[in-house]
Amino acid sequence: MISEITFSRKFTSFWNQLLPNANNYVRLVNGCLLETLYEPQRHTENKENIALINEISFNLYTKIVNGTLLSPIVFKNEFFRSKSFSLLLEEVKSNLLKFRYGSKFLLPFNQQEINSISKLTSNLLDYFKNYSNIVIAPEFRGCGFIDQVKGDVYVDSKLIEIKAGDRYFKVIDFRQILIYCTLNFYSNDRKPINEIKLFNPRLGIAFSTNVHLLCKNLAALLPEEVFYEIKTFVTEHDFITGALTSNLA
Repeated sequence: MISEITFSRKFTSFWNQLLPNANNYVRLVNGCLLETLYEPQRHTENKENIALINEISFNLYTKIVNGTLLSPIVFKNEFFRSKSFSLLLEEVKSNLLKFRYGSKFLLPFNQQEINSISKLTSNLLDYFKNYSNIVIAPEFRGCGFIDQVKGDVYVDSKLIEIKAGDRYFKVIDFRQILIYCTLNFYSNDRKPINEIKLFNPRLGIAFSTNVHLLCKNLAALLPEEVFYEIKTFVTEHDFITGALTSNLA
């Protein structure tokens, strides 16, 4: 079993064949289809800490949405010296270690990084303020060699992925979205997903489109055709040897 992240980054031949217009479309998205919502943040001096800052911010947002943390607290410097924050930091570090992050974190955070955590959290709160019934980390059952996965946010028939790196959106982001949509499409407890959104709270940018247009622009196919091709690949392909497995074996 592999993660959806690994699948989105590898198997280039498959993805290029399925999504022949992906590179052109992503250039178009980043060139003129983005919404600019917030001022971009200054580059952090410690690039090693970006993933850690991003994860802490999303965790803080999650705790505020779930009612286990009051939002004003995270905008005060004393919070970042509290036991609560220390525990959260250790929890996030442990989770990132599972994904081969964490060996080069530069701690404690400097003031710019603390400000960045507060600002990212603020942008997340503001971006989702008009939504209700927010589902954080929606689960999608595994299929083939893809393990069970969790997205970022699901609300009002929209699947929203948070990409808080110091970059614009990439082809792999759209592949990842399509993997989630595929797993959902073939699930027994399918969620209605009519629209997808990508949001970068660090750069203050967002992009949205409906699923039909996304598949048309990336692959010139209907959504169900794209989902079928992905499902077929992950169920019939042996990702270790690169060989196709026979249903008759």
